[in-house]
Amino acid sequence: MVNTLVLEQKRERDVLLSFLLSLGIISVFCYLFEPRWETNDDVGMSMVAHGYGLATYGSPYLIFSNPIWGCIVRSIPDINGVVGYSSATLLCLGLSAWLMLYSLLKLGVSKTISVLGLLLIFARPTLFPQFTINSGLLTVASILGLRAYTSEQSKSLPLLMSALVLAFFGFLARSQEFILVIVVALPLLPWAAIGKQRSLQIGLLFLGIGILFASIVEAHSYTGKNWEYFNQLNVARAPFTDFGASEHLKKRPDIMTRYRFSENDLALVSSWFFADPKIANPPVLLEMLKELGPTLFRSGNNTAQGWSAVKAIVHPLVLPLSLTAALLFLINPKWSTMSAGLLFLAAAFTTGILGRPGVLRVYIPLLSLLVAFSLLQFSHISHNPQRYWQRLSQPTIAFLLLLAFTWNLMMLAPEQAASQEKIQQVQTDLSHFPSEPVVSWGSEFPFEFAYPVLAKPSAFRHIQLYPLGVFTHAPFSVSYQQQQQGNGMIERLRQPNGVLVMSSPEQTEMLRLHCQESLKGSFKQKVEQATRSIQIQRLNCET
Repeated sequence: MVNTLVLEQKRERDVLLSFLLSLGIISVFCYLFEPRWETNDDVGMSMVAHGYGLATYGSPYLIFSNPIWGCIVRSIPDINGVVGYSSATLLCLGLSAWLMLYSLLKLGVSKTISVLGLLLIFARPTLFPQFTINSGLLTVASILGLRAYTSEQSKSLPLLMSALVLAFFGFLARSQEFILVIVVALPLLPWAAIGKQRSLQIGLLFLGIGILFASIVEAHSYTGKNWEYFNQLNVARAPFTDFGASEHLKKRPDIMTRYRFSENDLALVSSWFFADPKIANPPVLLEMLKELGPTLFRSGNNTAQGWSAVKAIVHPLVLPLSLTAALLFLINPKWSTMSAGLLFLAAAFTTGILGRPGVLRVYIPLLSLLVAFSLLQFSHISHNPQRYWQRLSQPTIAFLLLLAFTWNLMMLAPEQAASQEKIQQVQTDLSHFPSEPVVSWGSEFPFEFAYPVLAKPSAFRHIQLYPLGVFTHAPFSVSYQQQQQGNGMIERLRQPNGVLVMSSPEQTEMLRLHCQESLKGSFKQKVEQATRSIQIQRLNCET
C-alpha cells in the first residue's frame, strides 16, 4: 500500500515536471524567436479553416488533413487575435513534448539527458512548424508513451489514453506521415506487451476504430456535385505536379499531337495552372498517362532519385539529428534500433523512386524517433556496467546532446533572423495590397511571411487571393466563386482591364505562350505594384 502511494506521488511529480518543462521549452522558443510556417500549406489550411485570404468562408475540409481535424481547429477560439489553427499547432507541439519527456523519464532516462534530447528534437519544429512534422512528432510521442505504459508495474490508464489520443491526432493531422512513422517504428513497438496486456489490446482496438471512422468521414466529405471536378483533377494532375510525368510525355510527341497538347501546356499543368479547363482536363490527362504506360516508373533516373533521397539525410537542416542518432547507435548498438534505421533508409529510397526525393519535413519525425529510442539505451533501467558503452558517464551523453543542440541552434538563429526581417518587410508591403482579387500562382505570394504562426490575420482581411494550385477548384476558394460567377482567371484575362497576377518570370512567359497558342490573342503586361517582397502585374490577352 505504501509502495503504491509512493509510486503514485512520483508519477504525479513526473507528470507535472514534464508538463512545466515542455511548456517552458515551447514558450521560450516562441518568446525569443518569431515562429514562421515551414511551408505555405499550413497558411493555406489556416485560411480555409477560418475563411480569409484564398477562402471565401471557413470550412473543415482542409484537403491535406482530416475533416475531423478541421472541426477541432475551427472549434478553438481566437486568442488575442491568433487563430485556432495556429493555437492547435502549438498545442500539438506542447503535447508531443510533454508525453515524450514524461515517457523518457518514466523509462529511466535522466532529467538532464531527457531535456537536452527534447531541446534538440523540438527546436526546428517550434521555430518552423509544419503539419507533417506535427503529425510525425505526435506519433513518435504516442509510441514512447506506449513503451512507458508497458514498463510500469502499476499501469496508468491516463498514460495509455494520452498515448492513444496523440496517435489519433497524428493520424488526423497527416495520415501518410502517421503510417510512415508506424512502419519505421515496427521494430521498436512493445510487441510482447501487446500480445499479453488486455488493456493495451482494447486501447489499440479503439484507436483502430477511431482511425477507421475518421477515414470513412474523410472519404464521404469530398463528395457532391461541387467537389466532382476537384476530385477528378486531383487524381489526374498528381503524376504531373508530383512525379514528373511531363518529362516522359515530352519524349512521346505522338501522344501530345494526338491530344493537341503542346510542351507549354504540359509545363502549365506541371506548374499547377488549372485555370483553363481545356488543359486542366482530367479525362485527357488520364488518357495520355494511359498511353504512356508504366514508363513513368521504368526510368533509370528513378534509382538516382532514390539515392538522392537517402543522401538528403545528411542535409545541413537535419544533420544535427541524423548525426546524433548515428553516434548514439554506435555507442550502444541494438538490433531494434538498427532495424528501424534500415526501414527509415528504405522509406527514404522509396519516396525518391516515386519522385519525391529529399522531403526533409518527412524525415524530421523519423530521425526524432531514432534519437529518442537511442536515448532509452542509456537509462538506469537498462544499465549494465559489464558493457563498455554503458560505462560512459551520463555527462558524456549529455555533452553530446548539448553539442548537437548548440549546433542546431547556431544554424537556426541566422535563419530566424533573416525570416524576421522578411516578415517585417512583407507586413509593410501588404499595407498597399490591392482590394480586388489577385491571382497567386503557386508560392509567389509570400504566405509564410505574410501570416506567421502568431500573426493576427484580421490585419489583412481585405486581401483576396485567387489560388492557382491545389485549392483552385475547391468550393470554398475565391477562385471557385469567381469561376461560378463567370469571372474566372481566363475570362478576366480576356477582358480589357485584365487580371492582377503574382507570378514568376517563367510563369509569366508560359502564360504569354498560352495566350498566343491557345487563346489566339495578343499578350500585354503592366506592373501594378513592385516592392521588395510583392510584385503584382496586370496581364491581358486581347483576342
